[in-house]
Amino acid sequence: MKRINLFLATMLLTSCSTVTLLDKNTDAAYAKEPTKSESITRIQSAPQKTKVIIKKVYIKGPTRLISSSDPSIEDFALSYDKKHFDFWVKYFTKNKTNHERFIRHQKNGERFREVIEKILAEHNLPKELFYVGLIESGYNTRIRSRANAVGPWQFVKGTATPYGMRVDRSLDERRSIYKATHAAARYFKDLYNIFGSWELALCAYNKGEYGIIRAIRKGNTRDYRELVRKKLLPKETIYYIPKIAAARHIVNNREKYGYPSFTTQKKEGKVYSHASYRTMYKSFNWKKVAKKLGISKRAMLELNPDFKKASIYVSSRNPIEIYIPKKNHIKLAEEIAPNWVKQAADKKYSSSSKSHKKYKVRRGDSFIAIAKRFGIKVNDLLAINRIPRHKRNKLYVGQRIKIPTKKGGTKNYRVKRGDNLTKIAKKFGVSSRSLRSSNRLSGSKIFIGQRLRVPTVYVDKTSYKVRSGDNLSQIARRYGTSISRLVSFNDLSSKRIYVGQKLYIPKR
Repeated sequence: MKRINLFLATMLLTSCSTVTLLDKNTDAAYAKEPTKSESITRIQSAPQKTKVIIKKVYIKGPTRLISSSDPSIEDFALSYDKKHFDFWVKYFTKNKTNHERFIRHQKNGERFREVIEKILAEHNLPKELFYVGLIESGYNTRIRSRANAVGPWQFVKGTATPYGMRVDRSLDERRSIYKATHAAARYFKDLYNIFGSWELALCAYNKGEYGIIRAIRKGNTRDYRELVRKKLLPKETIYYIPKIAAARHIVNNREKYGYPSFTTQKKEGKVYSHASYRTMYKSFNWKKVAKKLGISKRAMLELNPDFKKASIYVSSRNPIEIYIPKKNHIKLAEEIAPNWVKQAADKKYSSSSKSHKKYKVRRGDSFIAIAKRFGIKVNDLLAINRIPRHKRNKLYVGQRIKIPTKKGGTKNYRVKRGDNLTKIAKKFGVSSRSLRSSNRLSGSKIFIGQRLRVPTVYVDKTSYKVRSGDNLSQIARRYGTSISRLVSFNDLSSKRIYVGQKLYIPKR
């Protein structure tokens, strides 16, 4: 996969200019291809809906619509030629070498399957995309192709970096089953939004989005069947879809084709589903951390194959996630690196449904704006939604996120004579902006007897009188908070403060 500029790619689909573009190399797992191209009927399916409308297009030639007995076919309907599909089924089952290799790949896949399908579900994507990774890499986390595509989803560096993955001397997050799958899910979404069908989206994943855009412009059509008929797509890209369908069919019909059930691999895979992340804000040596946690080096690398060196460089601006067994989380946070780790959920918050509410993202929203609206910290909002700080710009309209609430959530207050929003906000240790957001006030006008909802997130506070030589940076460092939080908490219009000014310092 080559680096993608989604805005440019979208514009290219409607533009009439000629642009020189780059293509993606082939997938790393299989190289053999059929020799003939066939016409293909088209099925369109919406990625976020289970109900699928199938439209049959009857044309001359040997094209036949594939129907499948797979129970999940409606979630991920694809069209492909039966001849191509039968070729790949035979390729994976009849040839002894290919059969043994497919078994190895399936074993790897079963270890990660639960985690991968859970991540795909979080992104509202079909769980059948699991088979794309099976074809791309056989779920070998350390595989590298001739085009330098790395990891289970075969990202090249140019695509990995824009999707939030770190690739350097000490870390290659393309190898992480967790981080790479989240990135792949976002990439699948972007490709579907550009091309409007899973056939073209998967072709773009294989060949590169610019190559498919060029084919669409040259053929003057978005119809996958027409692109194949006009021979505008490479053979490997044409056969990519029936290859995925064949892999899915074989796995769902293991007994028919003489494949084992891989119960052992499912048990081994529990280590991945029973792990969770912690975000590190300071450089560390993972071997020392593993030793203090009582985890073997092998187990640590099993959960974190992205580690390339023992010492991992980290900064507060570019933190990283490490994955460890859930039973070790408290020990890591409280005993080993209390200042290095951001808890996934603060003591005041919980991931249970009783202590958070759902919010549907609207146009123009950002994590910062949503946090201010509900009177909470951005970091807490990111933590409860399991989103790293460096990926906080990945937000889309219609997305549902969790809003953490403290026990008690809000309290009611009746406005008295002489009150104003600023006075009430300071009284309860919240910002007037969050007070307006909680009560959906467009301005600052309030009236006597009015009932206001006061968020109880920042109730614990202390006051501080500004001295000569003070600045917000020094004060924030002294009290273990941030400048932006001080500005928001005290409703400051700028970062300027003056001697004798009274500031409120939030406590957690």
